[in-house]
Amino acid sequence: VLALVGAFFFGVFILILVVGLAVLTWLILTLRLWWLRRRWNGRAGGRGQDPFVREDRLRSLGQDLDRYLAASYVLELLRAWTRPALPNPPLYRAGLTTLGALAAAPRGALPAWVAFFEARAVDATGHRPRLDACAACGGELQGAIVFSPAAGGLAHPDCAPPGPRRAVGPAAREALVRLYTARIRELAEAPLGPQELRAVRQIHDLQIPHLLERRPQALASIPRA
Repeated sequence: VLALVGAFFFGVFILILVVGLAVLTWLILTLRLWWLRRRWNGRAGGRGQDPFVREDRLRSLGQDLDRYLAASYVLELLRAWTRPALPNPPLYRAGLTTLGALAAAPRGALPAWVAFFEARAVDATGHRPRLDACAACGGELQGAIVFSPAAGGLAHPDCAPPGPRRAVGPAAREALVRLYTARIRELAEAPLGPQELRAVRQIHDLQIPHLLERRPQALASIPRA
């Protein structure tokens, strides 16, 4: 009988010990999760957003084909231009801003956001095209002009080096200048029109492959105006 009673109390003790350890483990995990969320919120600028909410904002990128294709192109350029040993905050911010916009913007605005990211990425990596004068001779741009990736921007037809080029009219030139110089708020309030976006798209279709020395795989599938 004493043996049975002893075994019973021993079993109760073991049960209490197991339950206590489980509760202690749960408390430790809860505190750890709370600490991680506070740390994330502090890095996010104190906006009180946990990582799960922030990730959920990009969920629509995988639920719409045009958004997915546009985001894939943005990520391909980010991978191509990101160097682990050379942090580039402007490039990172442009990518983050564009991915968030692609997830939330109307479908008709997707081509504009792709062009916005290309311009900011080109600028952030030191390849901003010259638009105020001939990129080859430095002279004033008058009469016929072309965009020459090899020259590094707009150029006189006779000055542009051999290679792909595209004629640029006054409207296309103005669109390029706005895209590369206007603030994001200004572009959002007065976005480029379909004709302007088509002109920019034709130029970027020459410029981006020239800069990367290859044609991005996702370029052919991006939404276009």
